[in-house]
Amino acid sequence: QTGAAGSATWTLYAAEVIPAVRAAVLPGGWVAGEVLHAPDRRAPRNAVADGALAEALAGFEILIARDGVKRDGLVFAQILARKQ
Repeated sequence: QTGAAGSATWTLYAAEVIPAVRAAVLPGGWVAGEVLHAPDRRAPRNAVADGALAEALAGFEILIARDGVKRDGLVFAQILARKQ
């Protein structure tokens, strides 16, 4: 989709993307991501629950895993991980 003033807007579903990310990242490579967060699992399809990103990247070295990051009226989960 294209937003205002030519900005691109993409909706990715973490559950669908994570397996491809895990497979694509080579040992020593990094994953950085941010997705919508919903702590009670009653969220839109494109949101994740507490700890879901770290769980999805089990086996990676997790450097940062944050749930509940508030910005612009939304709540996000963030991750920074390195494939070992």
